[in-house]
Amino acid sequence: MGQEWQSLLNSLHPPAPALNMQPSSSLAYRPTWRGGRMADSIPCSAAEFQILSLLETIKQQNDQLVAKVNLLTTRQRVISSLANIGGQDVKRVTWNILGRLFTDEVSHQINWKGVHNKKPFSRMATKTLLFSAVRKNVVTRSATDAEVTKHAIRWFNLAADRAARRRVPPPSTPPPE
Repeated sequence: MGQEWQSLLNSLHPPAPALNMQPSSSLAYRPTWRGGRMADSIPCSAAEFQILSLLETIKQQNDQLVAKVNLLTTRQRVISSLANIGGQDVKRVTWNILGRLFTDEVSHQINWKGVHNKKPFSRMATKTLLFSAVRKNVVTRSATDAEVTKHAIRWFNLAADRAARRRVPPPSTPPPE
């Protein structure tokens, strides 16, 4: 009875083939990451080839994770820096941050929805930076999305006025007679 069960189990899950760990000239692993040391291929068995391929994949994934962590750290520094700009209320903090992020010439080309051939701020990654920075500011921690959105929309609406005001030279006073 024991052999019948064993043969049934073997038919369902056959035993794994034994791995030949002797190098074979039929496979040659060529690493894509060489670290400045290796220019040739490495003769190896099929199992070694698989292991080397997996190690290289793990190295690439590790590099990607490090890059993402660095990006998140940089993003947090940018948010902290923007949050420190300050203001007395949600409107002033929002406007001060937007003023640091965009020049008047650039802000003139943006509106909330992207109508009239302008860029949509509502779909920009900068929008999340703005919301996060406003909420990280001590004065405006409890700001809602609606409040920040309202003030951002108005700030972009007034961009043309700000740009025009800076282009007009100040009125000169007539010379004394």
